[in-house]
Amino acid sequence: MKKLFATAAVATMTVLASTSAHATLVPVGVQNNVTAATVAGWGFTQCFSATYGTLGLTTAGMLSGCQGDTLMLAARRTGSAVYEVLGAASYADVTFNTGTGNVTHNANGIEWYFNNNWSWGFAAGGDLVSRNSCDTASTNAAQRLCWHTHQGYSGGWRAGTFTGLNNDQGWEKVILVANANSVPEPASVALVGVALLGLGAARKRKSA
Repeated sequence: MKKLFATAAVATMTVLASTSAHATLVPVGVQNNVTAATVAGWGFTQCFSATYGTLGLTTAGMLSGCQGDTLMLAARRTGSAVYEVLGAASYADVTFNTGTGNVTHNANGIEWYFNNNWSWGFAAGGDLVSRNSCDTASTNAAQRLCWHTHQGYSGGWRAGTFTGLNNDQGWEKVILVANANSVPEPASVALVGVALLGLGAARKRKSA
């Protein structure tokens, strides 16, 4: 098992109560070097962030402010406007319990793995993982992400090709949330209503 290093310093974490936006786009497969502005344009809202060196987290706590049906896991240098690596899928897929072995759960072109007392992350679709406890495999390394979820530890370890990031305050793990399906905004409903009224009037004139 990869050695975990404890530290007394606990970094700041951010949990945001999120009213999830409507996702206009859910990217298929793992993505690299995507700006935060692009992700926001897709309809995702940040609901959690903490540095890789933040200790004492639980997955339940990390997800407490993330209400929505689509989750995105992402990693970036602390404070950066560009995500090094990210992946998204339905909430159920991203949090599907795969145990502590090397079994993954394929969803949206990504190999997901999750256990709330081992590790959490992903690899490119079709790629194998080697969890010990985080994934140390090197195939398509840039498209891999792994966070420790050991109770009382929960630090980070991998952000693409960057590994060994336990207790690293220079890297940030981020969770974003969106709703894949949403009712139309009131303005859209009003426009649809006007269009239907116009169509009805046109039909009446034609009939007359």
